[in-house]
Amino acid sequence: AVVTLSTSDGTATAPGDYTAVVDAELVFSETIDTVCIDISITADQITEDTESFTAGLSTDDSSVTLSPQMASVDILDQDAVTITLSVTKQVVNESVGSVEVCAEVEKGGLETTVFVTLSSEDGTATAPEDYTAVNVLLSFNASNNVACTTIDIIDDSFVENDETFTVTLDSVGNNVVISNKTGTVTILDDDEVTIGFEPSSYIVNETELSVQVCVKLLDGTLERAAVITLFTTDGSATAPDDYSPVSNVQLTFDSSITENCEDITIVADGIVEDVMVFFANLTTDDSSVILDPKSA
Repeated sequence: AVVTLSTSDGTATAPGDYTAVVDAELVFSETIDTVCIDISITADQITEDTESFTAGLSTDDSSVTLSPQMASVDILDQDAVTITLSVTKQVVNESVGSVEVCAEVEKGGLETTVFVTLSSEDGTATAPEDYTAVNVLLSFNASNNVACTTIDIIDDSFVENDETFTVTLDSVGNNVVISNKTGTVTILDDDEVTIGFEPSSYIVNETELSVQVCVKLLDGTLERAAVITLFTTDGSATAPDDYSPVSNVQLTFDSSITENCEDITIVADGIVEDVMVFFANLTTDDSSVILDPKSA
C-alpha cells in the first residue's frame, strides 16, 4: 500500500524554518509496517517563539484508512539574543536632573519579544537622597533593538563628594544572554559654599600683643571637608618687625565645623609710629568654595 506524505506551513514556514516535503511516497507491505521520513529543521539563529507545521497523509488506496491523518511538529527555539548596556560608565552633573540608561541588542536577531530587567543599586550615592531608584522591565523585538529608562538625579544644594551608583541588567527567560551586565553612573557635585572673614577688618592696639582673625562658613551647606589656607602679607606693617607672619595655616570646615579662628602675634616695639596695616588672606584649591571676603 502506498501512502504519500506532505507538509503544510503553520507558524513555521518553509524554507525559513524547515524543508518542505511534497508527496513523499511511503510504501507498506506485509513485512513493512513502519516507514519513517526525515524532515530538515533550519537553525536560523533568530530568537523566536515556538513554531509548528503539520505533516499530512493521503492515499488513493480505498483499502487504507488514515488515522490519524495529520501530525503537528513543534520547533522549539534554542537561539539566544545577546543584550548589553549601551554605555557602562556615565558621568552627569547633579543639576542635570536625570540620566538616560539604555540597553541594546548586541548579537542575534529577534522575531519575538524578549525582556530584561534594569535595576539600580546604591554606591556612595544613595536613593532617594541622591537619585530615584529604578527596577524596570525593558522589552526588545524585531522593530526595537534599543530600550531605555530615565533615572532622576536629585539636585540637593549640599557641597559633597562626587558619588556613584550602579545599574544592572538581568535576563528574563532562557533566550537572553547578558553582556556588560553592570554600569556605573557618577554624579558630579556642582554646589558651592561661601567662606570668608567675619569680620573683614580688625583694629588692635600694639600692646594687646595679638589679634584673632576668624573665618566662617557664610553661605551653603557642607557634607564633606573643605580646606582653606590662611596667610598674611605686608602692608605698611611689615613682618617680623610689626607682627609675626602666618603662612600655610590649614583651616578645615565640614558639616560640624563652620568657624575657624587664628591668633596672629603683634610686636610691641616701643616706637611711636603711624597706624599701620597688614593683611590676612585666604586661598583654596577647592572649586566648590567661594572665598568672600578673601582678605581682611
